[in-house]
Amino acid sequence: GLTELKIGAAAAGQTGSYSFSAASVSASVTGCVSVVTAGSLQSTQSLSATDCSNSGRLADEFLLYSARSCVITMNRDVASSMTNPFLEVYAGTQVYAIDNDSGGNSNARISLAACRSPANEVLSVRATSFGAGDTGNYIFTVTFGP
Repeated sequence: GLTELKIGAAAAGQTGSYSFSAASVSASVTGCVSVVTAGSLQSTQSLSATDCSNSGRLADEFLLYSARSCVITMNRDVASSMTNPFLEVYAGTQVYAIDNDSGGNSNARISLAACRSPANEVLSVRATSFGAGDTGNYIFTVTFGP
C-alpha cells in the first residue's frame, strides 16, 4: 500500500540539517525497539525474554501519530501461553490510557478520539501483559477512523 511520510520542524521557523533513513523490517517486533505505525495494521506478535522490560513486565512498543481516531487492540492468541494482554499508552512520560480487559475475554482495547496527545505529541503504545514475566503470542491491531 501507499505510505506517506512527512518531515517538518518541531517548531515554526526552525531550520537546520537532518538525516533520515528508512528500511524494511520483519513483521515481528523483536528486541527492545520501537516500531512506527503509519497506517492501520493487524500483526501477530510475541512477548519474549528479549523484549523491553518494565518492572518485570515484557513489552513491545509501537509509536502512533494521527489526527484521526483510532482503536488499538491486543488479543491473546488462543494457542498462546499469554494469560492477560495489557495496553499502556503514553504521551511523553505521562500515562495517557491503559486497559487490560475492555476487549472481552481478558483482551485489551483502547479507543481514542485522536491518535495523538492533546499537546500534539506522538503516542507510545506498549503491548505488554498484566503479569510480570508473561510471554506468548498476541494479535496487535490498530484501526484508524476516517
